[in-house]
Amino acid sequence: MSKLAYVVGLNDYQFWGKLNNPINDVKGISSILEKIGFRIKSFENLNYSGLSQCIYEFGHELNNFKVGLFYFAGHGVEIDGENYLIPIDAQIQDPGLIASSSVRMSFLLDWMANYKENTNVVILDACRTNISFRNSRGVKTTGLLPINAPMGTFISYSTSPGSSAQDGKGNNSLFAEALIKYLPSEGKKIEDVFKNVRFYVQEETNGKQLPWELSALVGDFYFVEPRHSFSSEKVTPQKIYDFAESIWDDYEKQYDSDKAEGLVFIAVSQHFDIPILDVFRGYSIIQNEHSHNFSDAQLCVLGVERLKGIGFTEKHNRWYYEGNPVRMGEILPLPDELEFLVPEDRCAIVVDIKVKESFEEEKLFFQGSCNLPVGILLMLSLKSMENKYFAQDAISVGEGGSFLSGFTNRGEKVSRGIYILEISSPVFSVQPDSIKPCLGIRCRNLSGKNVEFNVIGGNTIHFTYEFKVDY
Repeated sequence: MSKLAYVVGLNDYQFWGKLNNPINDVKGISSILEKIGFRIKSFENLNYSGLSQCIYEFGHELNNFKVGLFYFAGHGVEIDGENYLIPIDAQIQDPGLIASSSVRMSFLLDWMANYKENTNVVILDACRTNISFRNSRGVKTTGLLPINAPMGTFISYSTSPGSSAQDGKGNNSLFAEALIKYLPSEGKKIEDVFKNVRFYVQEETNGKQLPWELSALVGDFYFVEPRHSFSSEKVTPQKIYDFAESIWDDYEKQYDSDKAEGLVFIAVSQHFDIPILDVFRGYSIIQNEHSHNFSDAQLCVLGVERLKGIGFTEKHNRWYYEGNPVRMGEILPLPDELEFLVPEDRCAIVVDIKVKESFEEEKLFFQGSCNLPVGILLMLSLKSMENKYFAQDAISVGEGGSFLSGFTNRGEKVSRGIYILEISSPVFSVQPDSIKPCLGIRCRNLSGKNVEFNVIGGNTIHFTYEFKVDY
C-alpha cells in the first residue's frame, strides 16, 4: 500500500464551542479511504501536544509513501496571516494566546514540502468565520485564509473565507457527507472529485456554503484509478462474472480447483471472444467490489501471477495452457507502487536466522534466534521429504530476537526421515503497526540471501532449514 492518511476529528473543545460532527466524520472518512487503498491512522480530541505529535509522525511517515492525505475536522483560524489548527485545549481570550496554544498549518505544509515528488492532499473541514475581540485593537482575526500550497500538494477547504461549515442531514457535516459520497469515484481526477463535492454542498445549502480548493499538483491524481477499457464494449464485468459463475460448478465436479479455474477462464474467454486477462479483471472487479478496489495495473499483476500459479505458461512472448496457445491480452506496465524498493538509508536489515531442533517428550521443538525486530510475525512450515506430513505455526519474535515453535504428528512424535523447515514472513499490511516503520513500506528494509522480492507482497523472508529426524 503506497497511500497514507491521517484523519483527525476534534469535538470536545474546552474553551471554544463544542462541535457535534468531527468524530463521526473521522469514522466515515477513515472507512471510505481504507476501502480505496489508504493506510489509515485516525485521531480524536487531540490537545496541543497530541496534535503537534500527530503532524510530526505524519511528516516522518510520508517518506515511506507516495501519497499522503491529512484530514482535519475541527476549529481553524487565521491570525496575522498565519493559519492555525485549533486543538481542544487551545485558549481563546486573545490572538496571542490562540497562536501560542494552537498548531500552525505551515508546520504540516513544511513537512509536505519535503516530498515534492509525492501527491499530498490536505482536507480541512473547519469553520472559517471571523472572531472578534472586544479589548483588541488593530488585530484582524479571520477564518482560514487561502495560502500557497507546496509543489505536489492539493488543499481543500470545506467552505469559503468568512463562512461556516454546516451540519449534514445525519451524523456527518455536509462536507464530510459529500466526501464520503464522491471520494470513491472511479476514474475521476481529484479536481473533478472536488468539483462534485462543491456542487453537492452548494446545492444542499442553497449557496450558503461553498468549498474551495488550492492546487499545486503537477500531474493527474485519481483516488480510484480509471479502468482500462475492455476489448469489447458490449462485455461488462458483471456479464463476465455471471457467465463464469454459471459454469464453475460443472468444471469443479470434473477437475481439481486450479484446473477448473483455468478452464473456466478459457471458456469465458472463448464465449465472449476476449483475452484471458479481460476475464480475470472483469471477474475480479465484481468479486472484490465490496472489499478491495484494485487499479487495473494492480489487477493485471495479480492476474498474471495467479494465472501462472494455475498452469498458464509463457514462452517466447506467447501464452499456453497445457501446451495449447491462449489469448492472454495486453499486460499493463508494473505500477510504481509495486516496483522493487531499495532499503531506506541506514535502515537495511540483512536477515540472519539460526535454528536448532530438539525433542521434549512427543514434541519436536525449534528454538531460533534472529536479528529481526521484536513483534514481527513469522510463519513456520514443516514438511517431510518422504511422506505427506505438513504443518504450520504462526509466531512472533520475542525479546532478543528469539522464537520457539513445536510440532507433533497428531499428538505423536513425527516420523523418522528428512524434513524441511521453512520460515517466511506475511506481507507488510498484516505486520503490527509498531514495527512497520522499522520494516519500511512493503518491508523494503528486509534484505540479504534470506529475503525474496514478490511484486504482490514486496520483500518477504524465505529461510529454509533441512534436517534429519532420527531419535
